[in-house]
Amino acid sequence: MEFEEYVSARGQELVRLGFTVSGDYQRAEDLAQIALMQAFRKWRKVRNADDPHHYVRRILVNEYLSMTRRRSFSEAPTADLDPQQSVPDHAAGIANSDGLWRALATLSARERVVLVLR
Repeated sequence: MEFEEYVSARGQELVRLGFTVSGDYQRAEDLAQIALMQAFRKWRKVRNADDPHHYVRRILVNEYLSMTRRRSFSEAPTADLDPQQSVPDHAAGIANSDGLWRALATLSARERVVLVLR
């Protein structure tokens, strides 16, 4: 399997995993992009692994855990946005409607990752 084929087949799945782990759609896209970037650098090794998707998922999870350890993880918006000018975020609407997200938010990052991967 070539890298382009992998990205087209599994890219959105990685974004969903990133959203499930982090609870933030923008951060999920960043995590997927970073995981794919790192996988691309080592694609020969990743492609020859028993399960390449598992390998890339692990890269994503490790990057999320590393991200939570950094001081810059807790970003705070600096400007007020006009809600009528912003694009609706469908993922946020789904997340807000589900009580599970509130329960996951009370867990630590490592505990959340364990539950998501189980």
